[in-house]
Amino acid sequence: PEFPAFREFTSTIVLKKDELGLLSGSTGRSIWRQLPAMLVKHKESSAGAQGPLTLRHNFNSEFLEIWIGALLTDKAKIENFVESRYTVHRALQDEFGRLAFEAGVSYADTVCSSSLLFAVGQYYDRLSAENAPKETARKHYWTRVEQGVHLLFEAASKLVDPDKFSESEWGKWIFKCALDAYEQTCPKLTPRQLEAYSWGLRFLSLKKNKKNTKSKSKK
Repeated sequence: PEFPAFREFTSTIVLKKDELGLLSGSTGRSIWRQLPAMLVKHKESSAGAQGPLTLRHNFNSEFLEIWIGALLTDKAKIENFVESRYTVHRALQDEFGRLAFEAGVSYADTVCSSSLLFAVGQYYDRLSAENAPKETARKHYWTRVEQGVHLLFEAASKLVDPDKFSESEWGKWIFKCALDAYEQTCPKLTPRQLEAYSWGLRFLSLKKNKKNTKSKSKK
C-alpha cells in the first residue's frame, strides 16, 4: 500500500501543497540541499512532516553516518538512481543545528538566485544580448559548491549565526563559487565585454560588501 496507508520507516514525510507526501529524489537537486527535511524528528506546525522514523532513536555517538538513496521512476519504470553518504555531527540532530544547516542551504540558494544570476543578466543586458546563459551559470555554481559542502557541515555543527554566514568559511566559499561561475559565463576578451564584466561584477559583489558599506556609513 502507498502512503499514507503505509509508512516506510526510512522515508521522509514533507508538506506538499497543504498535503503530506513522500520526499522525492531528483537529479536536478543535490541530496544535501534536502537534508534538513530528513533531520526533522517531528514538526507540529507542519502537521506531521518529519524525517525517517529510524532517526528518532537516541544515538550516543558524536557523529552519525547516514546513507540516503532513491530510485527515480516514471510510471513504475526505473530510470535513474541517486545516493549519497554523509557524516552528521550530533549538533545537527538537534533543532538549532538543523536550522543552522537549513539556513546555510538557503544562503547558497539566495546568492545563486539573487546575486549570481542577476549579475549574469546585467552583463548580457549591457551587451544588448538575448538569452543570457543563466542555466549554465547555475549548473557551474552548484557543481563548484558541491566540493565545499563539508564547510557547511562544520558551520552548522558550530551553530554559526545565519547573519554571519558571509564571514564564515562557508560564506567565503559560496562567494568564490559565484565569482567563478560568473567568470566562466561572462567573458572579458574585448573592451565591450570588459566593460559589461565590470558592470555585472558590481551586482555580484553587492551582497558580500553590503555589511561593510553599512559599517562605513555609520562611522
